[in-house]
Amino acid sequence: RLDDLAPAGVAPLAAPPESLDAARRAFDAAYVHAALARSGQRPSAAARELGLTRQGLTKLMERLGLRPATAKAPLRRAM
Repeated sequence: RLDDLAPAGVAPLAAPPESLDAARRAFDAAYVHAALARSGQRPSAAARELGLTRQGLTKLMERLGLRPATAKAPLRRAM
C-alpha cells in the first residue's frame, strides 16, 4: 500500500494531489514540518537531520511556500 511508504511521523495525503509535482511538494512540506517538530522548531537542528545546511533548509522552505516559525516581521524604521 502507498500509505506504508510514508516515513514515520509523516501522515499520508488525505486526497490525491493534482500532479506528481504537487505530490512531491506536499511530501517535502510534510517532511520538513516533521523534522522541525522533532527538532523543537530549531531550523539548524532540522537542517542537520535532513542533511541540509541551514541556508539550504531556508531556501527549500521558501520554494515550498513555508515560513519558519522563528521568522520575524521586517522592522519598521521610525521617521
